[in-house]
Amino acid sequence: MYTPAAFVEDDPDEIAAFLVEHPMAQLVTMTDVGLVATPLPMLYEPTADGPGSLVGHVARANRQWADTHSAVEALAIFTGANAYISPNWYPAKAEHDKVVPT
Repeated sequence: MYTPAAFVEDDPDEIAAFLVEHPMAQLVTMTDVGLVATPLPMLYEPTADGPGSLVGHVARANRQWADTHSAVEALAIFTGANAYISPNWYPAKAEHDKVVPT
């Protein structure tokens, strides 16, 4: 996964705190029909000797659980609080009416 240097977090305590504070993830898996993503709350369970585990529940009606091959890795994408920033908020917009596209 491409991660710009400014956004890299290597501190296990910081990562754990983020996962606890923002438990909603997109669980992405490869299936026979292609990539499937499901929004899913996940609990982080730390361990003393490793990175810990993520625990979640996929509904029986959601075919992702059955269509995902157990030998294939999965990706859980967690995001923090976010919001839209209007280009009108940038000082440059008032100065010369040009903004960076969003």
